[in-house]
Amino acid sequence: PEATPSWVQAVKAQYKQHSHGEEPRGWYLYATALHWAVTQFTPASMEVAPKNTRERLYNIAAIFISLVLFPTFLTSITNSVAAFRKQSLDHSDAKKNLFNFLQDNRVSLSLS
Repeated sequence: PEATPSWVQAVKAQYKQHSHGEEPRGWYLYATALHWAVTQFTPASMEVAPKNTRERLYNIAAIFISLVLFPTFLTSITNSVAAFRKQSLDHSDAKKNLFNFLQDNRVSLSLS
């Protein structure tokens, strides 16, 4: 194990400095970790950075995983929107065809 402090220790020290010595609660650390994870999928920035080799390797792995997962997620959303648009267009076409059929064959309003 390395002697370099982990990001958790660094965040705790930073929190203590800004909160007059008070220890951060678990939810603060959880929220910080979640914030860090979200920044790996977006161009957002974050003050938490890897503090040792293990954390840096984990960060690199998270970035590579996000390079695969984010485009897959985006493709899924794009395909869903395209399918919805096609379904909506098909429905409009069917409605238009029905209206034209009823008009062409002079079907009465009460019968239709």
